[in-house]
Amino acid sequence: MMRRSSARPLLSAVAIVAAFLCAVTIIGAVSFISNPSLSWSSDGPYTNDSISCNWSYAANAEVGQNITILRNGTQNVSFDESVAVNTSFVIPASWTMKGDNWTCIVTLYNNTDLSQNTTSSASVRIKNSPPITEAVGTYGVFIGGADIGYSYNVVERTVYYVQAIAFDPDRNTLRYQPSSDFCV
Repeated sequence: MMRRSSARPLLSAVAIVAAFLCAVTIIGAVSFISNPSLSWSSDGPYTNDSISCNWSYAANAEVGQNITILRNGTQNVSFDESVAVNTSFVIPASWTMKGDNWTCIVTLYNNTDLSQNTTSSASVRIKNSPPITEAVGTYGVFIGGADIGYSYNVVERTVYYVQAIAFDPDRNTLRYQPSSDFCV
């Protein structure tokens, strides 16, 4: 009987150590539920779009995160956030320029075991923005104050004064040029 009673505490001690090791492994591991992704409101992204970097992970008290934002490969913004803070970062439109390459890098780490970390990133290049007409819903081409859209019937020997009103967010020079079928 004495042997039996001494074996039980040993078995219980092994079970406790095994349970502790499993708990440490579960708490120590950090991983993304969804990797960083970039989104914007138009079919761009263009210079007048804000860019949102979003990610998610299994939150617990041990997880910290470091967010680094690169503009053309150079660090633009970097900061640490605790788990209680959002899992997104917005790059304002005022920061972007045509041709910029923006990268959002997120590193998750275990606050108690810094060797437990994982990093993921997403990148996007800012496109050349299309010209914007003066008023929403117009083509920006007017004759006599009326928006003529893409076509207008002309009469011979009549002078037409065409006004094209638009601006380019990328500060490109805009030119108005009638198509080859303008005077058919």
